[in-house]
Amino acid sequence: YEVGYRLTQATDSSRDREVGGRALPLHIWYPASTIEGYSPAAYPLADFFQLSASLAYLDAPLLDDRRWPLLVFSHGFDGTPLQSTPLMETLASHGFVVVAVDHIGNSQSPSPLPKDPQQAAADRVPDLSFAIDTMLEDAQDRLGFWYRAIDPFRIGVTGHGFGGSAAMGIAAGSFGEAPADPRVKVILPVAGDMEVFSDVAHSLVPVPLLLLGASLDSTVPIAGNARAFDLNQALQPVWNVVIKGATHSHFADVCAIADGLFALGLEPADWPGIGAGDLVEPWLSTCTAGAFPIAEAQRLQSLYTVAFFKLHLAGDGRYMRFL
Repeated sequence: YEVGYRLTQATDSSRDREVGGRALPLHIWYPASTIEGYSPAAYPLADFFQLSASLAYLDAPLLDDRRWPLLVFSHGFDGTPLQSTPLMETLASHGFVVVAVDHIGNSQSPSPLPKDPQQAAADRVPDLSFAIDTMLEDAQDRLGFWYRAIDPFRIGVTGHGFGGSAAMGIAAGSFGEAPADPRVKVILPVAGDMEVFSDVAHSLVPVPLLLLGASLDSTVPIAGNARAFDLNQALQPVWNVVIKGATHSHFADVCAIADGLFALGLEPADWPGIGAGDLVEPWLSTCTAGAFPIAEAQRLQSLYTVAFFKLHLAGDGRYMRFL
């Protein structure tokens, strides 16, 4: 399908820790009925820098001839919801509505909230559940963009790094003390820390699971995925995919972001001064000579992610052969 992109914001008034409730930007990709007359999307990474979309067109009309499966994406620790735009676009092009949540207070977006790892963990799963609430409520609005466009019985969650742990937590529970969300029917943690979950939590995950990791991940060791794979096989199908030679940051679009900074004349030595110092090490390990090719890592990530969700969420058995 053609792909549309919208940026919106929703406020969870039930969480009064923040004045006026917790306001979360939501980046949304979806199948579009047409892209003619619409401009390619530009993703706002900073006040001075935007990343050009590959497939998505800003505010293109929704293809509203059916109820689409819903996927929710959780970004890495202190990261950005725009870290994996090629994957978001690819999933939308295969017939999913994809929502990437900006976890304010644990993201690159400006926030008055203090950086608190414990609070970041407590916010993750509730943020994802609130995004689901928002999309399902909007799908009931007769005058809204999403009216009757979301299938409430086909909801999946994926995420990278800390967000991968949250993806496991929304099904297993016990992440940041948040309960599991029974509306979520499939999960795909990417390079998440599976060691934070007990043997019992793993063994009781009630939904199909694909664990995606990298053999050279020094941020979240891959061994945790093998343990999770062994413990999770009792109730539902489980897949474990390891990209040999890739690192933790091969699952994010760090090379395109770095290329955009280079195009602005900003060298790695300049990046800390613009708040992008955390990009230097991932760029070195992911984008320089001798690194596993980022294009191949993205191809493999898209291949297994699309196949898994098409098989276990969209119910299309033709995708089994890719798994």
